[in-house]
Amino acid sequence: MNLNELINETTKIKLNFENIVKDYNNNIQKKEELLNKITENTQNIALLENTQEVFKTLENKLSEANIIHVEQLCNQALKTIFNTDEIEYTIKIETLIQRNNNQVQFYLYEKDLVNNTEVKTRLEDNGFGVMSTIGLVLQIYFIIIHKQQHILFLDESLTAISVDKLDKLKIFLDEISNKLDFKFILIAHMESLFKLADYRYNVENGKIEEIIS
Repeated sequence: MNLNELINETTKIKLNFENIVKDYNNNIQKKEELLNKITENTQNIALLENTQEVFKTLENKLSEANIIHVEQLCNQALKTIFNTDEIEYTIKIETLIQRNNNQVQFYLYEKDLVNNTEVKTRLEDNGFGVMSTIGLVLQIYFIIIHKQQHILFLDESLTAISVDKLDKLKIFLDEISNKLDFKFILIAHMESLFKLADYRYNVENGKIEEIIS
């Protein structure tokens, strides 16, 4: 093998190696993306199951007055977090009697203020952002009607709310905190959620440190 042949073979080997490394890195990235998606879906499934469980618990406890209060609290949250100059969201609760038991169905009304049209859908047929918000409201109301201590742990339950809504979410949480004397303890790994907290702590290897920013 002469020098030129050796150089050409070495170049081919180098290119093959670079392609292998590139494919390996791409596969790692795809693996991480899939793992992140699995984690996100798992959290959303847990959120949906938790919200549905709260629905079931409240069904037989909601009187007409309670329903009005829940609607008002839900609509306060939607108005603060999601409503815009073009779109207005409203929750309405309908009650059904089946087998001598009260059952409730939550409906979301989306009104287009520009074209003056309105669409009615079941709450569970909408995005996880709205679902998680209503789930949060129901947990707050559940604590109130059961006269429990006004402390609510939120373990990764706000990740479904988009980043651009977080400032408005904080406004809503502050309103509930001030008006109803609630304290919210948020457990999160997403740095974008840190802005919601008045006090921030990092827990690592059993050590707790306050984050000063």
